[in-house]
Amino acid sequence: MTYEVNYNGANLSDYCKVLNVERTLLPSRTNLSKSIPTMNGSYYTGFHYGERIIKLEILINETNVAKMQEKIRKIKEILNTSNPSKLIISDEPDKYVYAVLDGDTDFNKIGKTAGSTTINFICHNPIIYSDKWNTFTPGNKGIITVENNGTIQANPLIDVIFRKKACFFQATNRKGETVLIGSPKEIGKATTAISDIIVEDNCTDASTFTTLTPSLLDTGRVVNGGSFGVGFNGNGIVTLNYGSGSDSWHGSAFRKSLGSNVDEFEVTVDVVFSSQGKNYEPPTPVPTPPEAPPETGNTCLGTYKVVNCGGLWINGTPDTSKPLYAMSPGTLIYPTEIRGNWAKHTHSNKWNTFTGWSSLKYLQKISDNGKSLAREAREEEFAENELGLLEVYGFDNSGAKLFKAEISDASEWFEYTNPKMYIGTTKVLEDNQLNNTVRTETDSEGNVINLASGAVGRWNDLTGKIVIRREKNAKGEYLWNFTVNKYNNGALVESLETKNSLVASNYPKGSLNYLGFFIGGYGDNRVCDVMAITNVKVKKLNVLTDAVVNNNLTLFEPNDQLQVDFASGEVLLNGVAIPTQIDIGSNFFELPTGESQFAVRSDDDTIIACCGVREKFI
Repeated sequence: MTYEVNYNGANLSDYCKVLNVERTLLPSRTNLSKSIPTMNGSYYTGFHYGERIIKLEILINETNVAKMQEKIRKIKEILNTSNPSKLIISDEPDKYVYAVLDGDTDFNKIGKTAGSTTINFICHNPIIYSDKWNTFTPGNKGIITVENNGTIQANPLIDVIFRKKACFFQATNRKGETVLIGSPKEIGKATTAISDIIVEDNCTDASTFTTLTPSLLDTGRVVNGGSFGVGFNGNGIVTLNYGSGSDSWHGSAFRKSLGSNVDEFEVTVDVVFSSQGKNYEPPTPVPTPPEAPPETGNTCLGTYKVVNCGGLWINGTPDTSKPLYAMSPGTLIYPTEIRGNWAKHTHSNKWNTFTGWSSLKYLQKISDNGKSLAREAREEEFAENELGLLEVYGFDNSGAKLFKAEISDASEWFEYTNPKMYIGTTKVLEDNQLNNTVRTETDSEGNVINLASGAVGRWNDLTGKIVIRREKNAKGEYLWNFTVNKYNNGALVESLETKNSLVASNYPKGSLNYLGFFIGGYGDNRVCDVMAITNVKVKKLNVLTDAVVNNNLTLFEPNDQLQVDFASGEVLLNGVAIPTQIDIGSNFFELPTGESQFAVRSDDDTIIACCGVREKFI
């Protein structure tokens, strides 16, 4: 018997045969106790499990030395990780652990064309995770009944859609352990908004943007035949035609007007920035649909997977007003119609069949009528030689630049995405990690030729969020804060931010009147495969007056989406972390094995809630 083993997103079995897997039945267990002078023995106080050990016996067999060495090199590349990575073994294909190479791996005893050795993994976190999610929805009185078939406690992931203005959301288990977001109303007091959302655009309609005057862009940006429009599967604003320009960035420029001057503001822009050339590996394996799309009378528009949520609702209409059923993360669907940000499809469980609409925000397209969307790279195409620039500007009503956020890959020989932030013309934040040496080779005529030299940094294949805040302190000084976050399947994986508020007398003081955007490529180089603006939101800050500061505060607006992750303790409102809104007494409880219940409630009694659970085993 041989095993299929996937580690760190790569199939180890492509380069060797895994002959045997040795696991400890349970991790090492340490029992804890303390001595009591008045009793014999000791008082048992609990236990903890240590690391889990996994050993793989592998065989490598090839026809010649060169092929043998290439396989060994690939195995070394797969095993050489900076952090514990996901390990999946075919005898338990629906479960995984986080493992890292441990001790010696003796490749020296392997012969020139064949040989075996043992790979030792250690799991410092001994927990085994299910690869599947189960989703549960509330019954009467907001009670959610959960069935946890794992062997240890699990952590809920709660998703909530609000349909009315609300001040709080709360989840409470049978023990009284509670997570509270916001503050319940005080009876008899009016409700006042914390901040005004003056712009919110999901970027599915290009007509909500207008052309930006090119002269407002920074030097070296050219708009010569460039145009913008909706792209990215209908979910973002992209450059449709990059135009032309030698020795310059060239593309499209567009703007979003606010309709008023805003002195204190928070600007949030969702972006996707990715080069997907020959060296590109997606952050998670692309699953193969278990079966052909269901037969329908309509054209199938592709295969989509539910991601980035605890559960995704099928609605009777293309909005959130008529929820029918919540699908678990990882569910595959086959839309027959796409309208704006909604996909129409049919889904069946073991009791019923539902036809309705689901939000594309939580759907990832993984195939197009059965054909993989992963692009077959041309022989000469590499992620490294794709260049791109995405910029977000803030201007006052006279066209003076207040700030700029920049995401760029400006290196021809490396795949290297670098975020930068500016106040006026002053650079205040950058994640500059490009200090590698370009690989070279010498041709037959003695000329030194530069080669594509790999991926550098932590921001490549960015699905992220840019946040720019400016507000006044008690002295009337403007305080600036910048944040760039990177997400993978909804989880925050990288963050770059100003550690302290930035303040200086020479920073711009004009009020924000409109946003400008530029998406371009450089010279005649290939352009990054994906550069898209997928959401734009602008909030007016500090709109409360002294007269209403003690009144009830509206935290949630209609159609706001709240996600509460009990594993990490992170709370996201429309994708933005809101740690200051978590009540200091909150307890992110766990779900015991077997059946358990907890209640969800809000002053919006029409909330649409669901709970996702990933089972865990020891």
